[in-house]
Amino acid sequence: MSNRLQVNLQRTYNKVLDTHNKYITLIAQQPAQWSPQLIVDVESQLQLLKQSHNFMLQSLTKWEDFAKNIKDTEEKRQEYEAFDTWRDTEDHQKLFKELAKTILKGEKYLLL
Repeated sequence: MSNRLQVNLQRTYNKVLDTHNKYITLIAQQPAQWSPQLIVDVESQLQLLKQSHNFMLQSLTKWEDFAKNIKDTEEKRQEYEAFDTWRDTEDHQKLFKELAKTILKGEKYLLL
C-alpha cells in the first residue's frame, strides 16, 4: 500500500496550511512599498509555498503511478478509491487552487 506516500502528503498538506496562513497575514498587514527585509520575508514564504505545492503534486503523481502498477484488482480498486478520496476532498481541492493563485499573485507583487 501507499501508506508512506499518504503520510508524507498529509504532513506536507498540514505544514503548507500554516505557511499559507502566515504568508496571507504577512501580505495583509503590510502596505505597499515594502522594505528590503519584508521583500526577503515574502520571497521566502512564497518559495516555501512553491516547494510544498510541487511536492504535493509530485506525491499525487507517484501515488497514482503506484496504483496503476498494482496487479491485484481488488487492491488496485482500494488504492484508487483512497487516492480519489484524498484528491477529491473539498479542503484539499481548495488548498491546491489557493496555492496556485497565491503563488501567481505573489510573483506579481514582488515585481511591483
